[in-house]
Amino acid sequence: MESTKTHQQNLQTAKDFMATLAKGEMDKLMNFWADDGVLEFPFHPPGARDRVEGKSNITEYFSGTEGRKKPLAFPITGSYPMLDPQMVLIEFEGKLQNLVTGEHYTNKYVVLFQFNEAGEVILFREYFDSLKRQKYETHD
Repeated sequence: MESTKTHQQNLQTAKDFMATLAKGEMDKLMNFWADDGVLEFPFHPPGARDRVEGKSNITEYFSGTEGRKKPLAFPITGSYPMLDPQMVLIEFEGKLQNLVTGEHYTNKYVVLFQFNEAGEVILFREYFDSLKRQKYETHD
């Protein structure tokens, strides 16, 4: 597959998104989202949300994690432009701390990004080990 300028821009935007998320800069993170963006968790643990629609709801969702979870690092282990230049796949390891209990949490993730023509995130579909996450979150 030949990498186009759009592929390269969207791949860099996905990496910048992940770096901003890892720093816990939620206000800056919202600058990446389209107004009609969607956040999805297909393998969510029981009781957790599976889908958040719209930038304002996504902002509220991420604001709800403040004071409960602290990102420590999200090193990217793989990044792949897809055949569709508006799609990017990112693999990373999530390292967080539960601020309520002090526990540390690590999980492996795969995220499918989809961008609109303006380069904004319209889909962030996150896959992870939901059993591991559920165990971590039951200690909140």
